Amino acid sequence: MYIDICRKKAMRVFGTNCIAVDDDKAKYDAALYATIARINHSCSPNAEWSFMETVREDKEVRAIKKIKKGEEVVADYIADDDFLTYLERKKILSMKWNFECACSICTSDHATDDAMQRKLKKLHNDIPYYARKFELKSAINAALEKCRILENWNGSILV
Repeated sequence: MYIDICRKKAMRVFGTNCIAVDDDKAKYDAALYATIARINHSCSPNAEWSFMETVREDKEVRAIKKIKKGEEVVADYIADDDFLTYLERKKILSMKWNFECACSICTSDHATDDAMQRKLKKLHNDIPYYARKFELKSAINAALEKCRILENWNGSILV
């Protein structure tokens, strides 16, 4: 009985803190990276982790924004899912990590943020759609519009 309780707790801890070992979606290999597992989530991250070039199982954390002295290092746990609305992010974070995000994006005006996310997602999807149809002018216009929005957004956009 005690062994079962310990096994369940270990699986819960691993499931909440593990990170994919490879970016191959067909594989389900995961590992527990002790330092990375301590990084908290934010929908407006200042860091991300990625694979090391030399050893694919090793990960490194890199700043993606300037981090001030004393500022917490935060990463986006759902960075693979681009341009999610507040409710989509909330559902994923609650289901997988059992918490509700309280970052600056999630505590701001959801309607404005969600409208922007939907617009960016549409433009993001339009670019390859037009390119595949050889409508290059439309693809370029969608890419430029996406860049303009991202450039003018106040730094708290999800990308």
